[in-house]
Amino acid sequence: MRILDFRAGAADGVPCVIALGGFDGMHLGHRRLLAETVKLAKTCDAEPCVFTFSDLSFKGMPQLLSTEEKYAKMEKLGIRRVFVATFEEVRCLSPWSFFLRLSQTARLRGLVCGFNFRFGAGGVGTPGTLTALAQNAGVPTVVVPPVSLDGVTVSSTAVRAALTDGRPEKAAVLLGEPYVLCGTVVHGKGLGHTLSFPTLNLPLDPHLLVPRKGVYLTVCHAAGTRYPAVSNIGVRPTVEKNATPNCESHLLTEAGDLYGRRIRVSLLRFLRDELPFSDTRILQQQVARDAEYARAWFSANPEAVEEN
Repeated sequence: MRILDFRAGAADGVPCVIALGGFDGMHLGHRRLLAETVKLAKTCDAEPCVFTFSDLSFKGMPQLLSTEEKYAKMEKLGIRRVFVATFEEVRCLSPWSFFLRLSQTARLRGLVCGFNFRFGAGGVGTPGTLTALAQNAGVPTVVVPPVSLDGVTVSSTAVRAALTDGRPEKAAVLLGEPYVLCGTVVHGKGLGHTLSFPTLNLPLDPHLLVPRKGVYLTVCHAAGTRYPAVSNIGVRPTVEKNATPNCESHLLTEAGDLYGRRIRVSLLRFLRDELPFSDTRILQQQVARDAEYARAWFSANPEAVEEN
């Protein structure tokens, strides 16, 4: 998949069907939108593409996915190229000016957007506006209706709410897969080894959403293998003060040395809130109970490791 700068102007003349949006979280609504893009591209003998922003920090809320993870998911769903802009580059463009820039950047054969898509200065452009502009240029447009589950519209807002409420199962339903934390394992203070529960320490990206602090049943993906685990997301209140949030995962099976390796932690189920304990002995006892519960749960649900 190619990542192209929206400012660079005309690409290589390849016909493109472009999906427009922020795509934070890549939830089921986004997946439906990209599926329609791939479908229209086949009809038009064009490449399925995306226009999106390099980051969504202008929305004033933590993102659900890193840019790299978002692109990887797009590629997996069939997208061949992504046209990227910063919000500042387009925020003052009128709907017509934005459409003109898009037409100059790519050889348009079709456009796809969601029912709530907004564009142009002040967000005055609607799907109807886009359809009218595209129709005048002979470009077909598909407006994807909302995807609903149990009467609730799937959205990034709903995913955030599920994660901050400690409901990873609900987030997984909205996303079509478990929510995942990604990063590189770093050395901690070694307390886990001291307590006989060694952990993989994963710093959390400060630009991404921190799920509800607490203990989770998880699956860790490392070095091509899935490991059942119990993970704590939080600040380690018993042993540290003013710590930044991280994810510590205790694997329930042997994995060897994973320091410096990139891992993925899939959140399956929330067990309890993160708690301060009066001393490390009581902490050790609680961690032992958490691990015992996790082993019993994975023993009763062995498919959870392979499917997540």
